[in-house]
Amino acid sequence: MLICLARCGDNRGRKPLGTIFRAAIVALCGLVSLHCGAEVAVIVSPSIPVDTLPASQVQNIFLGRSSYFPGELRAIPVDQAEGSETQRAFYRDVMGQSPAQIKSHWSKILFTGRGRPPGRLPTMRK
Repeated sequence: MLICLARCGDNRGRKPLGTIFRAAIVALCGLVSLHCGAEVAVIVSPSIPVDTLPASQVQNIFLGRSSYFPGELRAIPVDQAEGSETQRAFYRDVMGQSPAQIKSHWSKILFTGRGRPPGRLPTMRK
């Protein structure tokens, strides 16, 4: 599976997005994924010197099994709005799981106190 990795552009003239831009973003970006065609785009902060990530590493970060990029740089996963087509495509194409399976995984992690699921981006209005 190819993962298209894009770097977020410079944020001049726009409101900063707080920790999202200060830390690495491992998530989908609907607009970038549209530009990449059928490929899924994983976005990271421009301050992270990562050009490619294998799908297995993205999976481990998203599922809470790893919290770091290569070079021990902190990774903070961010999920898309619940039920969005972008989220379903990420779960299917990158994670190889259904939304129910991902939810079940995070329910177990929460119940045992071993972690928290990624934060979610707000729903995009049409």
